[in-house]
Order: sequence, then C-alpha cells, then structure tokens
Amino acid sequence: MIITHATDIGCVRTTNEDSYLCIEPHIYAVADGMGGHAAGEVASKIIIDTIKNRLEHLNPDDCTEERLRGVVLEANQAIINASQQNSDYNGMGSTVSLFYVHYGYATWAQVGDSRIYLLRNGQIYQLTSDHSLVNELLKQRKITAEEAENFPHKNILTRAVGMSGNLMVDTGWCDILEHDKFVICSDGLTNMVTDELIRDICYENTNESKAHKLVRKAIENGGKDNITCIVVEI
Repeated sequence: MIITHATDIGCVRTTNEDSYLCIEPHIYAVADGMGGHAAGEVASKIIIDTIKNRLEHLNPDDCTEERLRGVVLEANQAIINASQQNSDYNGMGSTVSLFYVHYGYATWAQVGDSRIYLLRNGQIYQLTSDHSLVNELLKQRKITAEEAENFPHKNILTRAVGMSGNLMVDTGWCDILEHDKFVICSDGLTNMVTDELIRDICYENTNESKAHKLVRKAIENGGKDNITCIVVEI
C-alpha cells in the first residue's frame, strides 16, 4: 500500500478547520468543521480524536459498519456536549468521512459532504452520498447538473456531526481488488477539482505525491476553502 496525504488552508480562509487521520494500514478519516470563533476546528478535532481513541487498538474484525456508526455517534454527542459547555462553540459541527481498510474489503461511515472515492480500472466512483441541499435538489430533479455546478448555496448541509442528537450516519462497504485506489477528501477539493481530473491525477506516473498534487490543483483553481485529501493505493 502507498498512502499519501495533504492539507492546506487554501487561498481565502484564515484558519484550517479541516482535520484528518491516517493510521496505516487501516484507518483513514477526513472531517471538515464549521462554526464561528474557530469552533469548526474544535468540532473536526473532536471527531478525529474520538475515531483514534476508539478504533486504533481494535481488532480489524471488530471494525464493522455498526462499530464505525457508533464511533461517529459518540463524536456527535461529544460535540453537542462541548457546545453546551461553551457558548463560543454554539452551532459548531463537522462532516466526517471515515474509511477502514480490512483484508480484502473496506467499510466506511459518512456524514456531510466530504467524500470517499474508489478508482478502479481507470474509472472513478463516488462511494458516499453528499448530505447537502444541492444534492437533495439534484435527486429531486429540481436543478440540473449544470445548475448544481454554480449553485450559490453549495455549503448548506442537510446533515452534520454535532448538529442533532438524532444523527443519521450512512455506512457501507466494498471489496478491495489489487491496484484499487481510494480518495478521502473534503469539499475544498471537490468544489475546485472535477471527478475526472481527480481520476487523471491518481493514474499519473509522477514523483509528486498524488495527495499533494490534488491539493495543489485545488489551490491553482482558486482554493476557496480548506483542502484535505488522503490517497490510499492498494
């Protein structure tokens, strides 16, 4: 396995509210925080710390979809508790894309609009579904794909960790084949770089790490948000 990862504040924001985790060979996670007074940074860090504390020393066989869901729900309650104890943290929340590599397959848990991609046989597939207003409108066919590209409220989420005590967490799994690649990233990448360009960069032969090249491309295209990316090559 080859693991590369990178994060950058981008060209507009004054703080980096993204947090991420790489514990080879199993655990990879990206959390994109939101909230004033740097509260987004606090929320995303709570998620990453919870994942690390709960999963790092577990047997891989125990890291089922249900276990991953439980860890995200625990982080959800921790963020709610922190926001109740400090008024500066009121309304803070975060996305999370949690990806766990087993032997021959992978499991994941997802809330928000960070993403997990599978690249296989020259194609790119989005494994997760965005919990965002723009995606809901797309699914309801109220806007077209072209209109979605320029939608003015892309950052409005329909689900986020820390925003509700009754959080719904998406989970899933897929098999892992030789030469598969996986990308776990925040929307700071996907709002600046198309899926097709992500695919092309991941299949390039280059000395530059694929994660760093993806982040660099997002910055070149405007870098309007924090950008975080993990690339897992099997």
